Amino acid sequence: MLRKKNNLVLLYKPENISSFKALYSVKRGLGMKKVGHTGTLDPFACGLMVVLTGQYTKLAQYFEASEKRYRTVVKLGVETDTLDTEGDVVATSEYLPSIEEIKDSVARHLGVIQQMPPIYSAIKIDGRRAYDYARSGKEIEMKSREVFVKEISILNYEDGLLELDILCGKGTYIRSLARDIAKGAGTVGHLVFLERTMVGGFFSSDAVVPDEFDSSKVIDVSKDIFADKLGILSLDLKQEYLENVKHGKALRDEFFYQKMDDEALYSVFLEERFIALVRKGTDNISYEGVFLEDEDI
Repeated sequence: MLRKKNNLVLLYKPENISSFKALYSVKRGLGMKKVGHTGTLDPFACGLMVVLTGQYTKLAQYFEASEKRYRTVVKLGVETDTLDTEGDVVATSEYLPSIEEIKDSVARHLGVIQQMPPIYSAIKIDGRRAYDYARSGKEIEMKSREVFVKEISILNYEDGLLELDILCGKGTYIRSLARDIAKGAGTVGHLVFLERTMVGGFFSSDAVVPDEFDSSKVIDVSKDIFADKLGILSLDLKQEYLENVKHGKALRDEFFYQKMDDEALYSVFLEERFIALVRKGTDNISYEGVFLEDEDI
């Protein structure tokens, strides 16, 4: 039996290890060198990583663009330079806001907002990661950017510890959001716990921890995954046109059983096997990617 090169894995990264180290279990278990994921988690954080291997790494952009949900605990009254437990204290405040003040601040951080990313982040500035500058002590100017925060629920607030559930869009830094909510409530704060619980409709409860991963834990990419998790509809390819797709020949409407709308992205299946992503334009159909196993070629 041939080992699949294209795989989807839901991995649960434990606390206090890097995302890179967590991926090693997948590389070893599948015998793969090319392994990608849909968003790094800081070492102190835990939670869901959607892992992609082989040609499926080309799908990362679609998962990265989807909504993500986090559960976090913010310690009010203390701010660190990393905005989490790994940094040095840079500010303190004896003031602990009321729940009403916190609710008001939360409400002001919903929707499309401007956010200043943490200096300890992987954002590139002049070809270098921001955290490289921060670790070397060099001062740099971080630029704010627009992010979307869909929901923030207050789960608990006791003894200066604020527990939140957050649903947000691509590029949102939960560390920055916690800092800004604390500031908006008249104090300072940093994260003491962070868990990513959802990525694009996938949930951390369905993920496997690195120590328990083996090749049986891969997930078949189905039409339901594209429709329910990514909002991408599917097409069924007619068998006689498989060779055309294999060789990247021009696509035509008659290759598929379904009729396509203009300017839409579609996943293409052959007898329940995912083989391609295509985009219908106003006057053509183009390939976004072809995903064939060795036995298909």
